[in-house]
Amino acid sequence: MTQLGIRPALMGASALLLVVTVGGIGALAVHGTQEAVDEQLDQELKLITTATTSEVKRLLEPAPQLILESAQLMDRGVIRLDEPEQLAETLVVSMRAHPTMGWHGISGPEFYAGGTTSLGHGLRAYHASPESYQAVEWRLWPDGRREPVADSYDRHYDPGSSSWYADSVADPSLRWSEPYVFTAGAMGITVYKGQLQDGEVVGVWVVDFFLEDLENWLHEQRVGERGRVFLITEQGAAIGHESEALRDAVLSAEGDRFEVDGERWLLSTAPLELQGGAHWRIAVAVPEDQLNGAAQEIMRRTGLLGLVVLVLSLGLSAWLATSIARPFLQVTRRLEDMAELRMDLAPLPPSSIREAGQLGASFELMRAGLRSFSHYVPMDLVRSLLADGRVASLGVEEREITVMFTDIADFTTTSESTEPHALVEALAEYMEMVNRCVQAEGGALISYMGDGVYMAWGAPTHQDDHALRACRCALEIDRQSQALVEKNLAAGKPILRTRVGVNTGLALVGNIGARERFNYSPIGDSVNTAARIEAINKSYGTRVLIGEQTQSRVAAQMQTREVDVVVVKGKTEGVRIYELLGGAA
Repeated sequence: MTQLGIRPALMGASALLLVVTVGGIGALAVHGTQEAVDEQLDQELKLITTATTSEVKRLLEPAPQLILESAQLMDRGVIRLDEPEQLAETLVVSMRAHPTMGWHGISGPEFYAGGTTSLGHGLRAYHASPESYQAVEWRLWPDGRREPVADSYDRHYDPGSSSWYADSVADPSLRWSEPYVFTAGAMGITVYKGQLQDGEVVGVWVVDFFLEDLENWLHEQRVGERGRVFLITEQGAAIGHESEALRDAVLSAEGDRFEVDGERWLLSTAPLELQGGAHWRIAVAVPEDQLNGAAQEIMRRTGLLGLVVLVLSLGLSAWLATSIARPFLQVTRRLEDMAELRMDLAPLPPSSIREAGQLGASFELMRAGLRSFSHYVPMDLVRSLLADGRVASLGVEEREITVMFTDIADFTTTSESTEPHALVEALAEYMEMVNRCVQAEGGALISYMGDGVYMAWGAPTHQDDHALRACRCALEIDRQSQALVEKNLAAGKPILRTRVGVNTGLALVGNIGARERFNYSPIGDSVNTAARIEAINKSYGTRVLIGEQTQSRVAAQMQTREVDVVVVKGKTEGVRIYELLGGAA
């Protein structure tokens, strides 16, 4: 057998090892980073959509409430149909607080009265003369002055010809229209309700929104430089002051991504339910590059840097191989340890050989890169795959585990009233605290879900005492969360109060998703129940609740208080829940 000298052998081995190790770590790091970036993009877009939906709701919700209040005033006789001037002024004054409304009034078969802000000349009041059915119009100034207006574009307006009028006569309940052409020629939408008197519809209350005003308002709600917001009605009309191609693409999109003229866009939608039976949607479309352009650039530079490091390492291996026989063996043993993902290794011993010292430094850089990668996936899962010599693939097994969900109370309200930078800092401090508690009890952090965290014990690593570990972790999270609240109160920072739900039971654990891309996650009834138990804290004013199966396994080690038997969403039988108070005395 031909034998190689130590120098060419070391050169060949070093080259092969560097290529495989650096290339493998780089590929896994890029894959993990891309998953993290995609998840962060989804969460960011959902937060943007939720905030935008709230803004649109605040814009439109006052309209049906204003109609109901006006109808109640007429029912009590405060405003009357036979006093048209007073009626019109009362209605138009009520619009001062709602400048986005185009018209607020009441119409009948022989009259109409109300006010408008849509003519660009301040508030105007109208009422139609029953004799001539011509509009009498005057301008109302903030100081109370009235100024007659001689000419009105509504002079021959006949409300009885409107579809909403006929609808209200047939059914006087509160409703919203689809976009249609107003009498003046502009497009708009209307919320309307019949006014009953002695069981008969004597008039129809109306609030109009001009489509141009809505589109301009939505245009002002743009997300970033090019992100756009659309209001989509129940019958599929898209309201938004944007290009027709983008609007059509949003309506026809079947998932959360679409293309317009070769450019990829991200799409997020949220339901918009309004009083009056409007079941609409808010759609937020953002160019993909706008959100993840910076992340892609970082990944590109990281890949180039990795390639440069690899090339330099290959060149250095030829120089180092002549005098590093012994240090090379030490490095080989350390690499074998790293292949098993053992990160707690002592630094390489110092060497009097300069080349060996440089190799040791390169090794430490490699280990730092692998440690960084370990933040993206559960290390216990990777160790299990390496130990068994298996490649990760789709598949699950049934196993008894304990699952925990945490959530921050009133996070939406807090996020609306807090500067983004301060909120991100407070949330990062909170998440780091939760992560430390989970690691201390040997748990697996499955995923971050906005302001919530999903954790499990007993998977992927078998743990006989998984319920006890989860309960100890829950108590520690609660203790540290309270301390964090007190600290933030004193410092004037956002207050993040946590709620915890724990449940034990059988679940399917393993890799779930598509063949090309999947996640390790437990699923099943016991997991869903844990999430429901966490949400029940809000109803009972508690912070840490556990299920009956968990309580039975920790009864000897933990103090608990029975709270109630509840039927959680998705189940028909009651679930007994307990408040976790602390360790047994």
